Amino acid sequence: MVKAGQRIPRDVAQQLARLEIFPLVVGLDLRSAYEAGTVFRRETLAIDDVVVRGQIAQAGLEALALALALAYPTKETIRPLLAKAHAEALSLAVESEFPTKETVKLLLAKAQARMLALAARAPGAADEELRSQLG
Repeated sequence: MVKAGQRIPRDVAQQLARLEIFPLVVGLDLRSAYEAGTVFRRETLAIDDVVVRGQIAQAGLEALALALALAYPTKETIRPLLAKAHAEALSLAVESEFPTKETVKLLLAKAQARMLALAARAPGAADEELRSQLG
């Protein structure tokens, strides 16, 4: 009538109740286990779902970090890898003063910062406009 895990429709639930078929929670109360001469007690066998889920999530994050560190391309890593490569290429272009459509604004800002630093060291060399920029 219904598959495992599906919500039971109201009319089906009413029919099952008339037939005295009620939902059950079935489980196993494991008190100990024996294997190869070793007895494992309940405390050893207990699993905390929250802890296990946390460990799985942590393992996923560490696997992603490793894949990114190795530059291993996958569906999950390709966007961050491309973003990192773009940022590194942009940084290299600015550092080597290679003008492109993307770097020209950064290069001009870098040149202006250097000019202001030099003007601050030679106070008599600055004109009115430059002195106003220096403050």
